[in-house]
Amino acid sequence: MATSTSNQNVVKKNSAAPVDQSIDEAFDHIRGAASSVKQAATTLSKNSVNATNEQLLKGQEAAIEASNKGSEWIKERPYTSVGIAFAVGALLTGLMKK
Repeated sequence: MATSTSNQNVVKKNSAAPVDQSIDEAFDHIRGAASSVKQAATTLSKNSVNATNEQLLKGQEAAIEASNKGSEWIKERPYTSVGIAFAVGALLTGLMKK
């Protein structure tokens, strides 16, 4: 009886080795996939930051250009500018009193 029990233990130990190897391989694949996902997320994040910065710069340039055009228009038409400012002020005052 002792030999059959020891033979069963050897069989169990030998059959466990491929399972352990398969588990190790699976964990290696998971680690590789996690690394790939992390790298992809980092790249996507950097690309998003760059695109956002480009849009911010375009918006700043557009605001500066609009401000410069407005300043030029006011300098070219000072009386019209004062009249428009007065009319807008009067309109807002009338709306706020209601």
